[in-house]
Amino acid sequence: MGEFDITVKVNEFLGNSGGTNLLNLSADAMDTAIYDAIQREIQKYTGDAAVNVIIEYKAEFLDLLLNNFTFGIYAPATAHVTGTIVKYK
Repeated sequence: MGEFDITVKVNEFLGNSGGTNLLNLSADAMDTAIYDAIQREIQKYTGDAAVNVIIEYKAEFLDLLLNNFTFGIYAPATAHVTGTIVKYK
């Protein structure tokens, strides 16, 4: 039905922006934000599901700056999500 390509801002703690984190107290909120973004795309295309979903995490300059300024406590990143919306019937 359609391809989607979206970005979602994610907030992590105790680690590197866009990289490994020792502790992520906001993991459920991060997962929910990505799930909700995919659900919005499914509804936008009036589809039933998303397949071939790829999620890539990256850190932009400001993310790295904030991560260094807080000595690794706050680790913001961006999730780049792509996939295909399908309709079963």
